[in-house]
Amino acid sequence: MAVRKKSNNHCSVYGCNTYYFSDKSISFHQLPNRNEPKILHKNNFGIEELVDRRRIWEIVLKLTKAPFNFKGTCYYGLIKTETGTVFCNT
Repeated sequence: MAVRKKSNNHCSVYGCNTYYFSDKSISFHQLPNRNEPKILHKNNFGIEELVDRRRIWEIVLKLTKAPFNFKGTCYYGLIKTETGTVFCNT
């Protein structure tokens, strides 16, 4: 008999298979909405530009999974190394 998943809400970080109800000790963080005000962000070339906060999250976390009702990342997806690389260690 196949194991039934309790939720379709999963971490959106590439390579992460954590589901919302798989571990109660893991917190999930929802991504910002697309229609929030833009913020000033300095890009890799040192140029400041107005960018959508959600787009910055998508780039930094390398989000590639198709959008669902819940699009977020688990606590592990927010781990950042000294070089600035964000990864999910689950």
